Amino acid sequence: ASPDKVMTRLKDLAENESYIEATLFRPGFNSKIDERRFRIVKTGLGKIPMSYNSFAHCLYGTVSPNGNGARMETQFRLPIFSTIFVAIWLSGAFIIAWGGGIAGIVQCLRTSNASSIGAIFSMLLFPFLGVAFLHFCRWLSNSNDREVLDLLVGAFGQPEESTQKS
Repeated sequence: ASPDKVMTRLKDLAENESYIEATLFRPGFNSKIDERRFRIVKTGLGKIPMSYNSFAHCLYGTVSPNGNGARMETQFRLPIFSTIFVAIWLSGAFIIAWGGGIAGIVQCLRTSNASSIGAIFSMLLFPFLGVAFLHFCRWLSNSNDREVLDLLVGAFGQPEESTQKS
């Protein structure tokens, strides 16, 4: 199919899976479609309506001509605002926790008082807990990626050539 037909089919999918209907009554898909680019994200976690995971990957894609047909290139990644939030949050956590932890260790060594070692290790552990939390949010949305891919396969069929990375 031509790139125009592919984009028309994507727009039809977007109309059938409207954002308001999906979030109010059942899980569905939210999409943004431009001339040759698109973004699809599943709203809802599993079968739970009115839920949204900001750390769920969005499927970003472009459609380009390829011989007599079209080539669809896609990539899962975090929304830009989630990426910025994570970068600021984890950078701040790292600076505060490690700076405080190192200052606490220096203080313990100077005073030979080991009473605050538990607090120091908690501070050093905080950034790792943040990463674990992000992985937990990502784990919650694993089924969403599969459902987005199934939506595209249902609309367009299996791809002829796949360069999908796990």
